[in-house]
Amino acid sequence: MVSRLTKYSGLALLALSCGQPSNEVKEASLPAGIVNTESIIQEATIDNFEQLILQNPLPSAVYFKSSDADSNYFMQAFAEHCEDLKERMFCATYDSPEMNDGTGSLFERYGIEGNPYILFVYRGDKKDYFDADDLMWLSEDQDFGPHFIRIVMESFIDSNTCASNCELEELNVENFDEKTIRNELPSIVELGGPGCSKCELVKPIFREICNEFAGSVFCAGYDTHRVFRNGEIVEERSDPISVKYNVDGLPHFLFFCGGERQLGHEFVGAKEESFIRNQIIGFLEVCD
Repeated sequence: MVSRLTKYSGLALLALSCGQPSNEVKEASLPAGIVNTESIIQEATIDNFEQLILQNPLPSAVYFKSSDADSNYFMQAFAEHCEDLKERMFCATYDSPEMNDGTGSLFERYGIEGNPYILFVYRGDKKDYFDADDLMWLSEDQDFGPHFIRIVMESFIDSNTCASNCELEELNVENFDEKTIRNELPSIVELGGPGCSKCELVKPIFREICNEFAGSVFCAGYDTHRVFRNGEIVEERSDPISVKYNVDGLPHFLFFCGGERQLGHEFVGAKEESFIRNQIIGFLEVCD
């Protein structure tokens, strides 16, 4: 068990450097069984697991609860970490009548042999976990254990999504085809220009949504060099990409999949977040 966690040795040292763990038992940090976390994390079931977890664009953590209240020492810490990280990850708990015999379909799918168990999933794939042995070992230190789980949760988020301030890659004429038409991933490019206020307005929204689908789609920006002032083009420059794709208005969003342009998903202008997200979801369903 300890050897499996050695991959986190660097994170463990970071956790220790943040403060020497104390051997003093703090009553407030030792919950008696499962706490009420209804307002913080959702309850997953066999019926809604796919919708809540597997189809969730956010990295997800699921706490498989144990019937043994003493084994749920980390439930409180898990709930608190989920509350702090709720803008970046989705959290849920899971309980089932067969949770102790390991015969449930979810247990078989993810190789879960017993509870408690923390499962980390991103876009349907198991990325990491804490099994019962891991949690038992971590519970030996009441300060270090919960803090260590928090660091691993943050590492899981960072490794599966781009940070919120991550800038879109800016394409140019030379690499445009390579990054779009010849890209193995579905590709979306926002075409803009200097002084285009609508372009600047929608760019952070587009970037944030792309971060949610990191690893499933390639997103980028492209400068057409059309100069805007007060919403009007004041300097028109010949741009081969704009000419090739008949781009008139900006911002213009180009979609590519399997080496082909997907006209049915393109749009022009600064759209609402829900519209852009739905366009991307529909686009990825077609490209799947």
